[in-house]
Amino acid sequence: MILLRTLAVLRGTFLLVVIAERCTISSSFKVDLHERSITEENIDGVYSCKASEKYAFASQCVDYCPVGTHTDDEHGVCIQCDESCKTCQDDATICTSCHEPYYLLGNRCVLDCAPKLNRGPPRSRLRLRGGSTSFEGRLEILHENTWGTICDDEWDIVDADVVCRELQMGYALDALTMSSGAFSEGSNRMPVHLDNVNCDGTEAKLEFCSHDHWGQHNCGHFEDAGVRCSGPDLTRLCVDTCGDGFYHRPETHMCGLCSEICLTCYRQSDNCLTCDEPRFLLSSSCVLECGHGYFGNTVTRKCEPCHDSCRNCKDGVLNNHCTSCYDHQYLRGNQCVDSCDNQLSKNKAVRLVAGPTEFEGRVEVYINGEWGTVCDDGWDIHDANVVCRSLGYGKALAAVRSPAYGPGTGNILMDEVDCAGDEAELINCRQHAWGENDCGHNEDAGVRCSSTESTGWYLGSVEVDKNGATGKCLDHCGLGYWMKENKECVACNADCLDCVHSANDCIKCKSPMFLLKNNGLGQCVTDCGTTMYGNTIDNVCLPCDTMKCATCDNAPTNDNCTSCPDGQVLKIFHDGSWGTVCNDFWEMDAANISCRQLNLGHVIGLLELGGTDGIVGGNERIWLDNVMCNGDETRIEDCQHKDWGDNNCNHNKDVAIRCSGPGIRECRITCPEGFYSNDEDHTCHPCFGNCARCSGSSYHCTACVEGTYFNGTTCVEECNHGYHPNHQQQTCEPCDDICASCRFDKSTCTSCNWPLYLQSVVCSGPDTSAYCIATSDCTDGYYVTPTKECGKCSPACVTCQNDPDHCLTCPPNRYVNSENKCVQFCEEGYYGDQSGQCKMCSTQCFDCVDTASKCSKCPPNKYLSMMNTCVDSCGTGYISKGNNEIRLVGGSDEFEGRVEVYYNGVWGTVCDDSWHIEDATVVCRQLSLGSAISIFESSHFGPGSGPILMDDVECLGFERTLQQCSMHHLGMVTVIVVIKKIYYAGVDHVCLHCAATCKYCSNSPEECTACAEPNFLYGTTCIDKCPTGYYGNTIDRECQLCDSKCTSCFDGDSNAVCKSCNIGYALIDYTCVTECPGGQYVLSSILPSRPNPMLVRLNNPTSVNTYEGRVEVFYDGQWGTVCHDKWDLVDADIVCQELGYGKALSAPLSSSYGIVSSDTPVWMDDVDCKGYEMSLTQCQHTGWGQGNCDSNHGEDAGVRCDGSSYKKPPLNMCRQVREFPCERHGCYAGVECVELTNGKSVCLQCPDGQVGDGENCTVVSTDIPEFKVTPSNRTTRLGFNAIMTCVADGNPAPTITIDSWYKDGKPLNPVDVKSGRIKVLLNGNLQFTRTHRYDTGEYTCLIRNTAGTNMSSAYLHIEEKPEVIGIQPGLAVLGETALLQCVVAGIPEANITWQRNGLELDGHRYISFDENGTLYIMEITAQDSGHYRCIVENELGIDFATVPLTVQEPPTFSIKPTTYEANEDDNVLIVCRAVGTPTPIIHWKKDGEDLPKGSNRFITTPTGDLHVNSVIRSDMGNYACIAVNSVQIVTVFTQLLVIGPPMITKAPENTTLFSGDRLSLACDVIGALSPTVIWMYNEKKLHNNQHYIISSTDHSLVIESVNSYDSGTYTCIASNREGSANASANVLVLGASPLKSLTSSIPHGMIAGIVIGILVFIVAVVALIFYRRHYVRKKQFSPARLNQIVRQSGMKGHSMEFNTVSYVAGERITMHPEGEDVSPLVSVYSDKIEKV
Repeated sequence: MILLRTLAVLRGTFLLVVIAERCTISSSFKVDLHERSITEENIDGVYSCKASEKYAFASQCVDYCPVGTHTDDEHGVCIQCDESCKTCQDDATICTSCHEPYYLLGNRCVLDCAPKLNRGPPRSRLRLRGGSTSFEGRLEILHENTWGTICDDEWDIVDADVVCRELQMGYALDALTMSSGAFSEGSNRMPVHLDNVNCDGTEAKLEFCSHDHWGQHNCGHFEDAGVRCSGPDLTRLCVDTCGDGFYHRPETHMCGLCSEICLTCYRQSDNCLTCDEPRFLLSSSCVLECGHGYFGNTVTRKCEPCHDSCRNCKDGVLNNHCTSCYDHQYLRGNQCVDSCDNQLSKNKAVRLVAGPTEFEGRVEVYINGEWGTVCDDGWDIHDANVVCRSLGYGKALAAVRSPAYGPGTGNILMDEVDCAGDEAELINCRQHAWGENDCGHNEDAGVRCSSTESTGWYLGSVEVDKNGATGKCLDHCGLGYWMKENKECVACNADCLDCVHSANDCIKCKSPMFLLKNNGLGQCVTDCGTTMYGNTIDNVCLPCDTMKCATCDNAPTNDNCTSCPDGQVLKIFHDGSWGTVCNDFWEMDAANISCRQLNLGHVIGLLELGGTDGIVGGNERIWLDNVMCNGDETRIEDCQHKDWGDNNCNHNKDVAIRCSGPGIRECRITCPEGFYSNDEDHTCHPCFGNCARCSGSSYHCTACVEGTYFNGTTCVEECNHGYHPNHQQQTCEPCDDICASCRFDKSTCTSCNWPLYLQSVVCSGPDTSAYCIATSDCTDGYYVTPTKECGKCSPACVTCQNDPDHCLTCPPNRYVNSENKCVQFCEEGYYGDQSGQCKMCSTQCFDCVDTASKCSKCPPNKYLSMMNTCVDSCGTGYISKGNNEIRLVGGSDEFEGRVEVYYNGVWGTVCDDSWHIEDATVVCRQLSLGSAISIFESSHFGPGSGPILMDDVECLGFERTLQQCSMHHLGMVTVIVVIKKIYYAGVDHVCLHCAATCKYCSNSPEECTACAEPNFLYGTTCIDKCPTGYYGNTIDRECQLCDSKCTSCFDGDSNAVCKSCNIGYALIDYTCVTECPGGQYVLSSILPSRPNPMLVRLNNPTSVNTYEGRVEVFYDGQWGTVCHDKWDLVDADIVCQELGYGKALSAPLSSSYGIVSSDTPVWMDDVDCKGYEMSLTQCQHTGWGQGNCDSNHGEDAGVRCDGSSYKKPPLNMCRQVREFPCERHGCYAGVECVELTNGKSVCLQCPDGQVGDGENCTVVSTDIPEFKVTPSNRTTRLGFNAIMTCVADGNPAPTITIDSWYKDGKPLNPVDVKSGRIKVLLNGNLQFTRTHRYDTGEYTCLIRNTAGTNMSSAYLHIEEKPEVIGIQPGLAVLGETALLQCVVAGIPEANITWQRNGLELDGHRYISFDENGTLYIMEITAQDSGHYRCIVENELGIDFATVPLTVQEPPTFSIKPTTYEANEDDNVLIVCRAVGTPTPIIHWKKDGEDLPKGSNRFITTPTGDLHVNSVIRSDMGNYACIAVNSVQIVTVFTQLLVIGPPMITKAPENTTLFSGDRLSLACDVIGALSPTVIWMYNEKKLHNNQHYIISSTDHSLVIESVNSYDSGTYTCIASNREGSANASANVLVLGASPLKSLTSSIPHGMIAGIVIGILVFIVAVVALIFYRRHYVRKKQFSPARLNQIVRQSGMKGHSMEFNTVSYVAGERITMHPEGEDVSPLVSVYSDKIEKV
């Protein structure tokens, strides 16, 4: 090793001498030699790779440099990037992307971008897995929260390029498949999401490319697609702005991710600014559907309102592409029209009314020209589904019964609706005749639908209008309608499924009715007559088969006999008799099963006992109760129910049903097994119960079914008490007399007859209940009675003694009191201890908690200390809470009670005469308990005892004690209080009262010197309102001048709170400004101006007074009158102002100024001026020349003006012009909204006492607002009225509007407000006209004035009986955990019980949660599949629902295909079968490709087998049988071999590699007759040995380490007896390593000689260099070249830095590589020294 090291140093010395002749090396030249690109043994290959326009990397020539390297084009090599770079360019340290957690800043990777922003990585629905780098791998896509793969069918570089661009990883280098070996296949449990992807290259996302439906494929995971991207990775960058998909997190240098629905967002992830396809911006959210009345603009990606003519419109660029229309309009193409002209017109058939959203409400239908409601009798989820689908919404969430959305009006048009669920419209469902019902509007039905985003309807040919029901112009009316003469589509009658010519001319009937032709008219009947029957398939009446039946009844065939030809008897599975069970939980599902079990068709209805049907309750034993069926059971016994005979019913609750009948019947000679013959009517009747055979009657058994026993003439499953079963004879035999019960035989007693007992036990009861237990077992809720019986304790006790109510211990949080009762709270003077007993308090305490000495209340004259002890005084540092002179007694807490006072050593009461809130305020202040809330009279807290000490108490409210108030003394001395200044001295020096308006006065009662609220002093007078130009100073209580800018101003503590402004100023809020701020205008300049010339005049032919007369207006070139309907002083005032006649004095009606000629038009009617108009012609009215007024002019309007010069003050206030009309969004309550031109509007002035912009107004005040009444918690029932109180205090008090109320911190639902369901009353209270379940929540009333805001909150609880409003079926894979859910609404929260087969679920595998209605079943087995029932119950009621659980099993191959050999033209069946749940679908592929389409040579059978007909040679190949279900994808491979020469399916490829590399040549062969494979090298056969390794499976040839001798031609030859096939490849091995050769072949003894030889050689070369120094080119030793040499040197872990230095020939070279060993560099280059 020392010699080798010496040799390396010598070689290095030589290289340095060579470089030293003349070169300049950059001082910045640094090289990281951790990774070497070209080793010393392949330097020849560098030139070979470059020559072939490839790059050298890792001993190979590659087409492009891999990720993490950069190209050196000059030398054709790939150089490793710096470790901080993920990718780089041109130089190892010039980064183009960074590893996590770094970000790219310029060409550097940094941890923090400050002052720039850190951005990335973005949210993506794509990811790469399983590749060797992050830039390649198997492609996976996220769909519906599940990652899945993409099939490689049609996968190409264009598709891959879209993926790389979406991933921000450059462009695609390769579109990879599994055959590339670049990644592994996806998990079998992972779905294949996409197949046949076909991008055009312009798509922004892969999912926008053309592809098959999501999840639709015929692939296995051996066909997973992948990509290899070029880089760089631009997902982690330093940026100036965050850009799409990100937002700047406030006060950070970080870009946060926007929500996945946003394209851009602001300040938080879900506050969207813009949206990407396919979503649209609605408010601050990106939605798939814009909702009712809006469309998605595909250019702006915003939701915009549809055109006024459209109810709904289509997404696009224009707003007038209508998709649905308003009532009584029709959709023709994409326009809404009033009539359809030459087409048929069909009105909208259904609508939802009064719901809080467009997706729910009361159902109303349109039948025969009128809208009406639907009765909720029989209303269920199937009916609701039809409604939701016909409206274009998603599936029904609930079928709402009773008027949850308020009672409707008009006729109830539908009742007993019974839909199957797949009907197109509600009129296609079975129901009563139109308008025939027994309902009131308190039974109107409603629905709650899911939104259109989750529609999910797939109904074949049934068209679903996604934009809601609408009237349409049609060419055909459709099912359930006929065409009237006016080309209007009108509904058929309720029995007809379809009709023609008239509503009653049916051509199809609804089940269970049948079409019967009568004189050419089609009628729907239930009885086809004696010679015909109803065909239950086509629902038509057809003749019976008279060869078999005398008469027949309804059935699929014509031989369902009801009577027979002579000599035959009729077999009837049941003869239509009525049956009953208890009606608890009984529903139509159970009734249908009963009818089906009895072979009586389907159920027609549930009958009421004692009704018109004459059905009465039974008198037998009630066998079944709580029957709950799913609907798919075969017998009523299979439904869930209580134990046989266990019920809580009486016969008034028996159920009666009517079936369609009559069952399936046939005629035969004798009755079959299980039936007996009735000789009277020649019919066969079934045996009942457990009879295998019977005679005479259904219950008279002659043989029992297996497992039952004879008990008299009946068969029972268990013998009665006192009998035991004899299994051999199948009978019940009695026990011995001493046994109450026995088993095995008659003498083995299990209980005793009274008064006998079994030894050492106490019997639990005499006679029939003689079940005996040990005395020690009569515990845990039971007790031993004096008669040695085991009695049950009261439910209130856990344990008891002697008596069921004599409790010993209690449930948790309850205590045994002195009466041995369990109570929640011990009585006063006792406390509950940890043992659950009430113990007496210490004598020092009046009451206590936790322990006897922990006082909570003290005796009289004692104080409760901080240590919960009772003391005589509070001591130093403490004060007493409470008062020794007054107390409250009898209240529910310390803040209320009867008032008692202490006087002369006695406590006494106060009489309620003259008792007011001021008196109570003094009491509360005296007790230090705040202010008084309310007062009570008439011994509200019970009568007191002792003397009544005070009467006629009259406090002013400011007294410190009640004793200081004026009163009538009843045992107390009256206290007289004189208040100065409310009197003045009269002439006789007698004190006289001031006037009531004065606070103080002098000289006379009316000469005020100060005023009390609410008055102000104006001179010497107290007035409640200061004159114009003055304001009331609320501090001094005086009228003072307003600010000079104000025309008028508000009362307060400042003169600058203006109401209106002088000329030259404009009002904004309460400030007068000379110019409105930007975007606002003076209101008077926005409103329409007064017409010129004038269009109004007064006509008074009977008077000379020009200021009064009949009002006339000029329109369309003619003067006309104004009708007096709605005419008032406001309208008259507009006329007076317009004419310059001052104010209106009156508005005369009824043509007070004479009648004009009848040819004079009445131009205006229903005039409604608001007061701001400049002309009468600008006021609202019915329309020019329209109205319902007297054409003879007996109703003309007039005015009488005062003739003054008064002019209304100008509306000089600043206002914003709104870009939308008034109807879309009104102004503040009480503020008029004015329509301007171009659909714009403006709000007028705020109500008196308020300021604002008209959209928001605020009461003016100097004090923060207070509440007069605050909201209080409320509880009400669902559907009832509710009121949340809130009354503001103040003068003026803030106005409480709908905008003042908030629910859970958010504004109230605008739909509820608009519908009027929720409104604010005049006093500010919030009223719910009817409550919904989602009204539960916290409601906040916020009051506001100019001084500030105040708020108060309370909770509204909506109580409702529980209802299962939705279910989540269970779906789980074998062995995993299943989740089932019942979505429950109801308050109080319901208890939920889960059952299966009538039994409550129990065991460690079942976990349920009441709060969200979920059930988890662990470790699922196949037996768990089935139906489960959730039963929900609270104190208001009970409900239940059935939830199915499907257990899925992954596919497994029950039959795997084998290898098949066939001759050409043979037919081959390749068998492949798979089982699983759901049943797997089997797909076939050949050599990874789809089988030829359109050819009948390849046919897949329903079982999954593959038929290959007329086999041809190209059919030979590898076939994949792919079994797919929703759980997993599995694949099995087989071969079809065609007799003939073999085929080489994968041939060896030409290869260039370096010496020492591994060579692998493929030769995949397929063929019949077991072909053999040999390899030839330059026409010489190769044999398997250590050098040549030939695989016995895939026939590949491997050479682990090649050398130059391995270059040549390799040929693979496959042959069988039918022939052979061959394929060849050329292999080129580049130069061997001299260093390897040197170190491996030269003996150590020769090294000295070699060293000497090298030294001689060096001397010669140096001489040669000096001779050729003038011919050396600088470029040969340029820094770039030297840089390349260093990289190629393979020096790992070394870094070299050279100083810039120049030398002249002959000078000595000194180089300082900073202690680094350069010998590897020297050794590399010395081998090629001749090239220098």
